[in-house]
Amino acid sequence: MNRAVLGLLFLAAGVLSYAGWGISGTRSRNSYELVRSVRSLELLDGVAASLAPAWFALPLLLAVGLVAAGYGRLVLAAAVALVVGVLLIGGWWGVKVSPLRVDTAAAASAILGACLIAISGASVALSRGTTAA
Repeated sequence: MNRAVLGLLFLAAGVLSYAGWGISGTRSRNSYELVRSVRSLELLDGVAASLAPAWFALPLLLAVGLVAAGYGRLVLAAAVALVVGVLLIGGWWGVKVSPLRVDTAAAASAILGACLIAISGASVALSRGTTAA
């Protein structure tokens, strides 16, 4: 896997996280605004309420992934890509099942999340010199 491609995917995830994810009323809100609102209104319970603060670690995860990819630490970058991919798909699903209208960045983030998950598996397989079955 080309390190630059993985780095660009991490950058794209960072940009998309600040773009419009959900439309409430006439305003498009980014992912961080949505998570903050959901937490302050106490709309989550159980596991979702426990995991919501993890969303605010996304920029740190992206930075770690970007640096790992830049230095050729593909196994670490792949692990970060897997976590980020799961977060992006989970965030999109949260918006999709909410009463909000899904904005473009949420849908694009879900696709990007699926790509990151797929690439994480391919990166590990290639770094070990094996092919995925």
